[in-house]
Amino acid sequence: MKILKPAFDLNSVKIRISDLEETANRKNYKKLISYNSILSSIREVGIIQPLVVCISPNNGKYKILDGHVRFYALRELKQKYVYCIIANDNERYTFDAQINNLSTFQKAAMIAKAVKNRVSVKRIASALGISEKQILSDMNVTEGLDGKVVEILKTANVTSKSLRELKRVRNARQIQIAQMMKSSNNYSFTFVSSLVSASLPCDFHEGQRKTGKVRMDFSEIRTLEAASDSLEVRAKESLEKYHAQIFDLVTDKDVFFECFIDGRGYTSEIYYENPMNFGESEDISAYVRSTRTPVPDIRQFILQHNTELDSISIVGPTEKKYRIMHELTQNIHTVYVTSGAPRLIEISDRHSGKHNGLKEVLRFLGISMEETIAFGDGDNDSEMLAEAGLGVAVLNATERCKEAADLVIGDYLDDSVAEFLEETVR
Repeated sequence: MKILKPAFDLNSVKIRISDLEETANRKNYKKLISYNSILSSIREVGIIQPLVVCISPNNGKYKILDGHVRFYALRELKQKYVYCIIANDNERYTFDAQINNLSTFQKAAMIAKAVKNRVSVKRIASALGISEKQILSDMNVTEGLDGKVVEILKTANVTSKSLRELKRVRNARQIQIAQMMKSSNNYSFTFVSSLVSASLPCDFHEGQRKTGKVRMDFSEIRTLEAASDSLEVRAKESLEKYHAQIFDLVTDKDVFFECFIDGRGYTSEIYYENPMNFGESEDISAYVRSTRTPVPDIRQFILQHNTELDSISIVGPTEKKYRIMHELTQNIHTVYVTSGAPRLIEISDRHSGKHNGLKEVLRFLGISMEETIAFGDGDNDSEMLAEAGLGVAVLNATERCKEAADLVIGDYLDDSVAEFLEETVR
């Protein structure tokens, strides 16, 4: 099996598998859903994502900071060498975040690198579980985009579908839209499509201008953005006033805090370094390390940035969750407290929540609540399902969510939502 050098702008070195040391012993790694997928991918196209390691001060070997599952797969495949990024303790978080949170452009670079190394498109498609047509589309995602657009969006969580929509307009307009996406931190296809549709006829490439009614013009978009900004200001003001009280109320030693500023998540270094030590699963651990920025003292960080906070989260034992939520709601009446996961409590302004977000959108579109269907699976969907014209919970939803819903359908993994819509909406 050929070893592929990683397609990143980072220096990597080839290291013996036998010189790598585990920092987390995962005895049941073969039971992980991701393991077989990674094993298949490496078998087909080789190692594309490098491991992140640091030099052990004890024996000169390399401690694995990120990539344990890849390491186990390589070992099973009897691989002797692997390309790694060597990071010191101060760099490891940066490298880890960069590797695990790949943008569409980085994924395209990885595929292009594999093709350059004479790996067939068919093999790559087989390894990644997608069609050859999709591989070619992903690999050529930058074609038709202005270079400045690529630079603006290079690390953004933007889909290839959104980028294809963006290519309908000429370069100057592409840049304008990309800047609006970045400034509003909104990379969704709906947002991009609205901005493209609101473009002037001369902004479109020939044959790309769609006929029919434009759903949003610039004035409407600005109105929606202004409403969003207003809600954000109110949220920050609420948390600025009450964060100290939250700390006073939540004194449990086995819970810890996270916070969000301008959509970016921050957590404590001790939790970030190994979430599994705090009871998290492999999948949740990978998610945390790809979406959070570690700080030495999260409580102090929250105090220092109290005027900038979007929201605060509390992570801890599931059995304590509802007690803590009750204490918060009973003592602080101007915050919204909910939960989107078994170990998670989310705290934001009292005007927050999916139900209030739905009301804002419906008011803007001129649609009544009675005309809506809402789907959900978590506690944080409960109010929305209760207030919607028809609230639908999936089979794997929480009990609170099911109680708030008008009916319960099948598991979301079984396409139950799509099937319900096909039967209901005609």
